[in-house]
Amino acid sequence: MKYGFVYIWRDKGKNRYYLGAHWGTEDDGYVCGSTWCRNSIRRRPQDFKRRIISRHATQEELWDAEHRLLQLIKEEELSSVYYNKHRNHQISSPMKGRHHSEKTRKKIKAKRALQIEPRLGAVLSEDQKRRQAAKMMGRIPWNKGLPMSPEYKANYMAARPMAKKTQ
Repeated sequence: MKYGFVYIWRDKGKNRYYLGAHWGTEDDGYVCGSTWCRNSIRRRPQDFKRRIISRHATQEELWDAEHRLLQLIKEEELSSVYYNKHRNHQISSPMKGRHHSEKTRKKIKAKRALQIEPRLGAVLSEDQKRRQAAKMMGRIPWNKGLPMSPEYKANYMAARPMAKKTQ
């Protein structure tokens, strides 16, 4: 089950901190939202330790808690004592788009639909088919010569009703 947590990384080598929040589980592999801090952790993992400050059941509670804690950081401590460069919290992917107006959300949705829909079930003209065939002529498929496992063959044949009739 997903939940949110506010965390702080401590860099004992440089005596710095990074405060952040994450919507997910504590063991899902998430490190932090700062590239600067993340690269430092990758270079010197032995110098870093993460502490969970609080856990939250809803995203709104999570972002509010992170925002409150970020406001406690003094302006002059940003980028010197903390890896954080700003006191405003970064909105992660589940929250993206929440600040768009209804009109803008409809435009975004329509634009995405236009990008996807023409590909689905598109009927190609004879000229387009000829050009595609000419383009592919002489290419060797990536899987040519690779042996198929018996499990793969069985699944492949089971999924193709026409192949069963021709056997």
